[in-house]
Amino acid sequence: MEARIESAEKKLLDDTINGDTYKKWMKKFSAERARLADELNYLEVNLEDQLNQEFLVLPYMLNLPEIFKEASINQRHAILNEVFKQGLTFKEGDV
Repeated sequence: MEARIESAEKKLLDDTINGDTYKKWMKKFSAERARLADELNYLEVNLEDQLNQEFLVLPYMLNLPEIFKEASINQRHAILNEVFKQGLTFKEGDV
């Protein structure tokens, strides 16, 4: 987006485009730049939250075999559904 803005500025200075065209494009570029900045900020915050959640779960993941052994059948199903989101396919007794 920055390159597009610089290109529009250069075209204005080189008299390739007039002031009205420059203003029209700058309005669009500025709106797009603001949208991209908001999206980047959201992704950065979301990534940080996701990492924090994963760090909270990490001790449990390291102890997953023991947790699985002590879990009820419904809890085991929930764990397997999270691990194998696409499901498991059985063929002739094998997974």
